[in-house]
Amino acid sequence: MKIDLYIGGHAQGKEELVRNKYDSSALIINELHIWIRERLEGMYKDNADMTVLTDDISNMLWDIINSNDKVVIISDEIGGGIVPIDSFDRCWREVTGRVLTRLAGKADNVYRVICGMEQKIK
Repeated sequence: MKIDLYIGGHAQGKEELVRNKYDSSALIINELHIWIRERLEGMYKDNADMTVLTDDISNMLWDIINSNDKVVIISDEIGGGIVPIDSFDRCWREVTGRVLTRLAGKADNVYRVICGMEQKIK
């Protein structure tokens, strides 16, 4: 199994770059940050344990990753800027950051995309 992770700001050309670079044999998971948000909406409760939520989301994602030989994951970086007032949005931001950190640690390659250009981080 091979994992490539692409991160960057919104509308920086991540998806187009990835679709031009990889053939149809790779599973492309686009907008991981939205995928995480959708799953958290059904799990979140006030004062939820971030570690438990991160573990649950990570396990769901690994079930998908482990059933494919080549996986390319694209996600916006959502951890910068002003901390959200809404507790769910803070949770989403934190869990997404934790999941991306775990993914980056296990990925074969990690790229940051700015203005449609990739910069290899790992």
